[in-house]
Amino acid sequence: MAPKLVIWTQRFTSLDGGMGSWAEQVAGWAVRFGWDVQVAHFRPSGLPREKAEAIACAYTLYELGESSAAAKPFRFLSMAKAVWKMRSILEKKDLAMILFGEPSDLKFWTFLLIPGRLRPYALMIGCRTLDDHIPSGWWKRLRNRWYRRWIKGAASILVDGEDIRRELTRNGVPSEKILVSYAGIDLRSYHAGVSPNPFWNLLEKRQIPYGDRPLLLYHGRIAMDNRPSDMLDILSRLPEACGVFIGEGPLRTQMEEEARRRGVQAWFLGYQPEEILASAFRAADVCLFPLSSIVAGVSLAVPKAMACGAAVITNDVADMARLVHHEENGLLCAEGDIEGWTEAVRRLLGDSALRARLGQAACVTIEREWGESSREQEYRRWFDSLIASAGNRAD
Repeated sequence: MAPKLVIWTQRFTSLDGGMGSWAEQVAGWAVRFGWDVQVAHFRPSGLPREKAEAIACAYTLYELGESSAAAKPFRFLSMAKAVWKMRSILEKKDLAMILFGEPSDLKFWTFLLIPGRLRPYALMIGCRTLDDHIPSGWWKRLRNRWYRRWIKGAASILVDGEDIRRELTRNGVPSEKILVSYAGIDLRSYHAGVSPNPFWNLLEKRQIPYGDRPLLLYHGRIAMDNRPSDMLDILSRLPEACGVFIGEGPLRTQMEEEARRRGVQAWFLGYQPEEILASAFRAADVCLFPLSSIVAGVSLAVPKAMACGAAVITNDVADMARLVHHEENGLLCAEGDIEGWTEAVRRLLGDSALRARLGQAACVTIEREWGESSREQEYRRWFDSLIASAGNRAD
């Protein structure tokens, strides 16, 4: 009988960003390696029907979202109710796997209401956990005390950055519990042969007058950690260029209003399916990822763009230098250095040979080191070790 794995997450599928893509990929590997996978997916809005139907063939998916319309105290309590529902499912599992990059309320109720039923459990961590950017004080000390206890109780911990590993070991987590392994890129969807036409057709359908101006692309959550305001600052210094934002986030309305106020040529397209996103990476003259030091690990949006042969610029933060090698397969800038960013963009726009060279090198990097197949054996060994940790109850 196959060992039973319950994945416990509020981020699942690419609709939930890099962590969601990573979780979906790990679930797929687990199925491939012989696990019976169930996904407990906590989110207010639920998955679009077509996405839920697409993944139901591989996993049992539980939608356990709280009420998104409720006031915050009631949402907090509705999350407790959703966590409580999972008790019976957890009793039948061999291993629980928890994405630790989740809102505090989910972690709080999970470890308060059902700690015994979780064990054994593994963690996936793709964010700052202890050395983060919340204000210091009694709450942070108390919260981190809980977090250290929960993290140290894990059978194994998967992280997607050396910076995250260093943070955990600094805080007393045994290094032998930690595996650094990055998500792989689906090279069937993201590659240099992708046609730019679907993206151009979308712009025409929405009557976006891009003309023949250079196109700068921002993809990611429109939130503070991705510094979308930097994109507007750069566009305001490059009036000959126009910009496209692909993604949603809490700052979208503010950024749209700011773009109008400044007279910046920028359009906000919201979420787009993977075929449009890959086409956009191929169509753009330069892809900009002005990540902040709040982020951790490697932002999956960047290797996706590189796989499509895009010329990329990002900040030298988190573990991004592990992926982007300055002047070899992309450019690295300093966080907040808008003048430096502007000069880097201007340089690429003025040198098509340089854009092509960086894009080709980026594509080769992803094909050789970041494709899904390059990760398979590493993840297979990890899942084999997890079976041993779980006591392989299936036998």
